[in-house]
Amino acid sequence: MKARIWAVLPAAGRGTRFGGEVPKQYLDAHGKTLIAHALDALVAHPGIDGLMVALAADDPRWPGWTSRHGKPLLHCTGGGERADSVLAALHALPAQVGDDALILVHDAARPDLHAADLDRLIDIASTHA
Repeated sequence: MKARIWAVLPAAGRGTRFGGEVPKQYLDAHGKTLIAHALDALVAHPGIDGLMVALAADDPRWPGWTSRHGKPLLHCTGGGERADSVLAALHALPAQVGDDALILVHDAARPDLHAADLDRLIDIASTHA
């Protein structure tokens, strides 16, 4: 049986270094937010089983998605730093994900993710336990 593959997206940042009133992950790019583009790129990959998004505790912009294109989309409260958000997301993964799962971490404000890059990353990571 193949190991499960989940993606973690830290998205708790407020974009203070970036500036502006809207955090980067919620900026619009061609009719969708950057986070929507990033999520869609990940769920489009047939090997990815689900996603966990780490959000700010009081994030008013999160649309409340619980699935994306038929795959589970869970969320948790992130931390003050990116590493804290990643750790919170890892701890929040459901037990059925399993200890042998491959977990990919991708920034929520980076929408330009190509399937071929994901294929290569998954292939390399899967061959090196």
